[in-house]
Amino acid sequence: MITIETNDELQTMLLSAYEYLNTPISERQKVARPGPGEKWYRDINVNGIGKRCPTCNVKMRKKQFKNDPNAVTREHIVPLNLGGNNKVNGAFPNCVAMCHGCNQARNKVVNMFNKTLNQKMGAVKFLIEQVYCKGVKLVEKYVKAFRRYLGYQKSKKPRMPNPIGHISFSKPPVVEKKTIVDSSQYDLTLYSSVRDLRHSFDQVWKNEDAVHVSQLHPSVRDRWFPVKPGMGRVQYRSKKKVKDWMDLYLSGKIGQLTFLNRFHST
Repeated sequence: MITIETNDELQTMLLSAYEYLNTPISERQKVARPGPGEKWYRDINVNGIGKRCPTCNVKMRKKQFKNDPNAVTREHIVPLNLGGNNKVNGAFPNCVAMCHGCNQARNKVVNMFNKTLNQKMGAVKFLIEQVYCKGVKLVEKYVKAFRRYLGYQKSKKPRMPNPIGHISFSKPPVVEKKTIVDSSQYDLTLYSSVRDLRHSFDQVWKNEDAVHVSQLHPSVRDRWFPVKPGMGRVQYRSKKKVKDWMDLYLSGKIGQLTFLNRFHST
């Protein structure tokens, strides 16, 4: 039976994490996570398909649905933010293939036990022993945290898309063509016209979209499109700012005269 205490490589993994965590945060040299362009990193997933997960022994597969618990993923035995590296060779690589469920459950253990150095080192020791020290009695609190979250992950069922698409027995909604609205076509002295323009805003613009200064009457530009020193007049404002006055008028919170003076006149 392999243990950390009797194996030099595993001792080195644990010691590296201890030295990393004992170093002031400003002086730590964290190893960068490989990007998707790294072939050797992609190959971990490819080569792991059809093999057994090193922690739960499930046969790993290519991802079949979102958060597929048995899908093959890449796992760092010692996380990079705890002093791990990207080693993939040798008897005890730090970067291996592991099922999505176990990967997420191990992350949960790290997140739960991260308050003190002792907690973090205990979690690192658990992560190493769980994969490379089969038969060793693991610390119960880490095991319970891992199993609890793993059970949640493994219970996830596939949600396959409907092969014939969305089924609806109601009349399909009419899709209106979205075109930029020319506000000058609306007689804003009429309540119904203001209501129609307000509706058009929702059809054309999202709240994050901008309305150009030219799309509003000059009488409101000083208020909504102010001149900033050295920058000239603000050219754009959010749609939300513009529609707020219509909402105030339509809800009766301001009168027609105030609305026309502040928003638009024809």
